[in-house]
Amino acid sequence: MKYIATFYSHYEALTFKKYLEGINIKGTLISVPRSLSSSCGTCCQFFTDSPTLEMKEKVEALYQAVCTDWVCVYGK
Repeated sequence: MKYIATFYSHYEALTFKKYLEGINIKGTLISVPRSLSSSCGTCCQFFTDSPTLEMKEKVEALYQAVCTDWVCVYGK
């Protein structure tokens, strides 16, 4: 499943991407979609079957792609 994580700062986004690489998940830093808002404007897009609690604790919010929209699964 496709997810994006938003963050309060660019540093948190970079740290999360590095965390994903450490658990063998490819993350891509992109601009936050217009339909969502974020403090820093940068999000990390990644694919996983199920986000872990540790992932959720490292982000401002976590959104899952559903059709052509994003559904908040953690955070705001």
